[in-house]
Amino acid sequence: MSQTGRLVAIADVFIESHPSLFEQMHWFYGELIDLRTAATIHDRGEPPTEIRFRSDRHDLCIALTDFPKIESIDVRVICEVPSLEDVTDQLTERKYDHDRLHGLAHTDRRLHLLDPAGNRVEIRRLWPQRTV
Repeated sequence: MSQTGRLVAIADVFIESHPSLFEQMHWFYGELIDLRTAATIHDRGEPPTEIRFRSDRHDLCIALTDFPKIESIDVRVICEVPSLEDVTDQLTERKYDHDRLHGLAHTDRRLHLLDPAGNRVEIRRLWPQRTV
């Protein structure tokens, strides 16, 4: 089974975005982080009102609204990916602003950035589980 990105959370995560960023949000969470699209909610013939991405037991729910409430200071979404280098390469190729942070431990490496809507996101490497 190949590893995909995963949401680090104890419950579903709810954020907001402007509807005009629908495609960019799909790229960011669906392709860059590799979360599975769970649903896109439409109201009869209207543009989408919500995008859901599934990760293990929890969903990342993005409400698409004309006046989104964006928290760009506190980290709103934490994700883990199999390769931090691959994500960094994709961001660099797209000239997408991000900060690479290193802690004291080899395993404490992460990226801090804003998603296309401006929500603060932390991306860490998904380290394999040790079996004893």
